[in-house]
Amino acid sequence: MEEFCEEITKVPQGARIHKVLSKSPTNQLGLLKKPDGTFTASAEETLNLLASTHFPGSVVAPDITVQNTPHIRLSRPLNEDWRRAAKYFRPNNVEWAIDSFKPIKSAGYDDIFPALLQQGKTMLIPILIKIFRASFAWGYIPEKWTMVKVCFIPKAGKKDYSQPKSFRPISLTSFLLKSMEKVIDECIRDGPLRDNPLHPKQHAYQKGKSTETALLELTDRIERALEDKQIALCAFLDIEGAFDNVTIDVLSKGMKAKGIDETTTRWIEFMLLNRTISVTLHGTTQSFKTTKGCPQGGVLSPLL
Repeated sequence: MEEFCEEITKVPQGARIHKVLSKSPTNQLGLLKKPDGTFTASAEETLNLLASTHFPGSVVAPDITVQNTPHIRLSRPLNEDWRRAAKYFRPNNVEWAIDSFKPIKSAGYDDIFPALLQQGKTMLIPILIKIFRASFAWGYIPEKWTMVKVCFIPKAGKKDYSQPKSFRPISLTSFLLKSMEKVIDECIRDGPLRDNPLHPKQHAYQKGKSTETALLELTDRIERALEDKQIALCAFLDIEGAFDNVTIDVLSKGMKAKGIDETTTRWIEFMLLNRTISVTLHGTTQSFKTTKGCPQGGVLSPLL
């Protein structure tokens, strides 16, 4: 073990060993405490409690494996929609998006993981470009791509793992969908957000910025105040369930305010409004339709 630890030279290697060693039987998902103080009595009840906590407004859906989505009426794309689709989804963009993923990652419901796309990209990219452009122009996403596997992982450092909020949902979506999201994310950042950028004090999820840069700026302000014998007043806020509770209409208004085009906005709205999540616990599977929020683990979610 000592020799193994001495050979760790990269952060991912250290992260993997930390993940293994930090696992404990005391923080595994089981029976959870309900708001009335009683405990869930079955896996199904536990899943329902997790869904209501982490996916507010979600409703129980029929079996996710059954093709039961009602017919969705779509508006015929305009020439401008097709032009944007052709501009966004070019061979080099799609190849970059596919290659940006680590080869072996957990797949979504379509069972396609990055290595399959990467090894076959010469043959697949011309086909994928046609599919991606059609999906984007029509504002429609294939049903299999909207099916999401959700895994709940324990949050580190929690004292009570009988609370549903002691677990974090991670969404495993299709890597074909994620590839589209990657391209769209890059086009938004290089287009509308270049002309109408986010607030300069926004540190999270921004290239070149992080928690560290936010702390450095805060520390600098405090130190300058102390040096000048002044008072530094700080307010610390935590937005509970920011990913889970944001509404689609608020996101739509935000995209419009930043000058994001209607084609992109329509596609993103469809993606968020037509998710079906599926969670499995001890052999019991429950499916839910979401009505708001962004998937944790989604490529576009941090930007949105």
